[in-house]
Amino acid sequence: MPKLMAGAAKRIITPEVNLRLAGYGPIFRPGPWGHRVASGVHDDIFARCLALGDGEKTLAFVVLDLVSLYQVDMEAIRERARQKTGREGLMVAVGTTHNHSAPDVIGAYGGVPRRYKRLIHERASDAVAEAVANMAPARIGFATTRVEGIVRNNRDPEAGPLDEEAAMMLVEGKDGGTLAVLVNFACHVDVLGKRNTLITADFPAYLRRDLERERGGTAIFFNAAQGDIFPRQTVEDHDDEKGLRTFEEAEAVGSAIAKAVLDVLPKAKLTADVTIDVQVTYPEVAVDNLMMKIGRLLRRIPRKLYKGRARSETWVVNINDAQIVTLPGQFFCRLGLELKEQMKGTYKFLFGLTGDDLAYVLPPDEWDPTREGEEEPLSLGINTWPAIKEQLPPL
Repeated sequence: MPKLMAGAAKRIITPEVNLRLAGYGPIFRPGPWGHRVASGVHDDIFARCLALGDGEKTLAFVVLDLVSLYQVDMEAIRERARQKTGREGLMVAVGTTHNHSAPDVIGAYGGVPRRYKRLIHERASDAVAEAVANMAPARIGFATTRVEGIVRNNRDPEAGPLDEEAAMMLVEGKDGGTLAVLVNFACHVDVLGKRNTLITADFPAYLRRDLERERGGTAIFFNAAQGDIFPRQTVEDHDDEKGLRTFEEAEAVGSAIAKAVLDVLPKAKLTADVTIDVQVTYPEVAVDNLMMKIGRLLRRIPRKLYKGRARSETWVVNINDAQIVTLPGQFFCRLGLELKEQMKGTYKFLFGLTGDDLAYVLPPDEWDPTREGEEEPLSLGINTWPAIKEQLPPL
């Protein structure tokens, strides 16, 4: 069986000037009016990468503390990483944490200058290149735990589905030191609300801080099927009037997840022997939503269409008894749970907002265009999930 090679790296992507922030403003309104503008920096935001190889193929998973990225930006990061590493066959999966306290790189809330886009392309690809350059003999193990009381279903706080499982990946070097701890958990990165104007990574900042203090290495957070899953504080104080949407509360969320992870990490059975298998498909999805069509015509959404259909990307990665499925958007929790039921790995990871962002992906029977909220208006259409499901790689 092939031996594992692994490396990790991170790069700061905090802007040097105050930019418009993502979320909590009118969608696609031109000009600067009505949008939040950063007033400073509370903590840095990052691109963080884990590279894994089995001697034949090399995978790099890089995630940025941003609300989202268009596929064209993900491709730019991928191509720069291949150029910097000199590896044309390098497979790079680019994701975002869905952070609402970071610059608006998708242009829905006022946008950012092109120079900031270039900065994130360069620094994220630098993180990939360094992680690949750092690859050395390593061991990998997996574990899962439950983190209860942290999240609520925003569409149905009383009875809506939740996924309180956190999956984690521990990678250690040959000397036993921690190279990386990767955590996968479904939750909007949005404890801080509309009153916050400081750039921050929100609760993942504290989650990663605690993991790195205890274990060292590079801590990485990938979101999961979080379309309707939010922090408890956000659901209970949606309008930011009760004092629940503070940095102290963000720290409480991040530290609670970190503690649960740290408690179960010793159970991860480490091995240097790996089998890595990757399957990729490029599902095509009809664009039925008029707002999305208008956004594209106004060049607010830089997406090429193929006969009226958006072409996306999904991965299924098998690493020993773990399985990773990348989700190209904000998938509702029910869909994530459905996928997990079908996945064959003992340890199941869903990397949301990775490879693409098709915005919200809802179960068809929950589609309600008369409902207040942003999910239906910011979805390609009622048939997005059936189209993706039909074109997923075999699980």
